[in-house]
Amino acid sequence: MRQARFLTGPATMRDPIHSHKEKIMATFTAAQIEEHARALTETLEDGFQWTDMGKIVSESMQIVEDVVDMTNEEKYESAIAIANYVIDNTDTPWVPDGLVDPILKKAVPWIIELVIDASKGKIVNKD
Repeated sequence: MRQARFLTGPATMRDPIHSHKEKIMATFTAAQIEEHARALTETLEDGFQWTDMGKIVSESMQIVEDVVDMTNEEKYESAIAIANYVIDNTDTPWVPDGLVDPILKKAVPWIIELVIDASKGKIVNKD
């Protein structure tokens, strides 16, 4: 498995409160990814549940989407790192983490790719 690469210098992030032309500077490093992942972990009110996978992946993707000076590959790897941190630092009910965490972590890249394909119109609902 590839090791995630993180920015070591400043990354420009969009400021959602101001106009799209205004930008703020932020350092998006491994430490900041951990900070975002911790904040995401705290939003899981009743601990980690299977149904939280969609939320975890969605929120991870949203966090990195706001970083402008990252390539798509860096955003992809960072979203995976955030989701994996949440999986590693929460307990799954009824099943030992040693058994379920590797399975969930294998699913994260697949779910991200599925969301990306769906956003590009590659997945069509035939209903």
